[in-house]
Amino acid sequence: MGFHIITHFSSHELKSMYFESYDDLVLNKDSVPDNAIIYEADKKWTPTRLNQHHVLKECTDCNKLVGRRAELKFEKLALENGFVTQRIDQCQKSYFNYRKVVGDTKRSDFLIMNLGHVEIDVKCQTLKNIHGKEFYLLNKSDIERHKVILKQTYRQLIFAIFRRYKNWQVNKSLGMIKLEDVELCDLARINHDYFYLVPVNKLKPKFQLLHEIKQSVLPKANTSHTINTPHTTRDKKNNIIQLMRPRFLLYILVAATLTLVAIKMV
Repeated sequence: MGFHIITHFSSHELKSMYFESYDDLVLNKDSVPDNAIIYEADKKWTPTRLNQHHVLKECTDCNKLVGRRAELKFEKLALENGFVTQRIDQCQKSYFNYRKVVGDTKRSDFLIMNLGHVEIDVKCQTLKNIHGKEFYLLNKSDIERHKVILKQTYRQLIFAIFRRYKNWQVNKSLGMIKLEDVELCDLARINHDYFYLVPVNKLKPKFQLLHEIKQSVLPKANTSHTINTPHTTRDKKNNIIQLMRPRFLLYILVAATLTLVAIKMV
């Protein structure tokens, strides 16, 4: 742990120095201006511009920034609605391992842990008005790449889509649609690529779709053990009587036959 000192910063240039210790700085103070910016960190944490950082530079990409904001909002809303999310690892090493096993694929953003088999891919898009109707556009090739991994995991993919306004998501606009329902939508060729035209009214609002799935997978009530009410007890007695009646009649017939045989023998 040492000291990074930014000695010069402008729109065109960034200069810094690193000192292992206070004494090291003392010995080289003549080359450090009094108004320099200093911070304490490991040597590898050299100052760099945001748009040049190997990870944080994504913040300077407007589309990636908006997408990340939508994912964070989805996580918060999911928890408020009773769904536990787990982020799917998006690092390059993990993606390389995916490709080695299943080929070229596209990963979703979240697993819904208390549904088990459901993946979520969060989108934040500007609505497209086509012939007076509003649509979201989902890239066909991306969906085909999603399906590559889904064939291995047997999970269900749901797209959670926010409407985009400038560089933010419109929180109340969240709607969801299953992948198989997306594939029922019309295809259109735009800029040499194909997109599914997903009508806004085809999306189920907020978390309605996840709640429906949750209801469909709830364990059925155990009906193997019933409570004996007066009604059920009476029914059981009647059933027993119905079962015993043929046997009773048989006993009478046998007894009568034996009596007749005994009389004839006398």
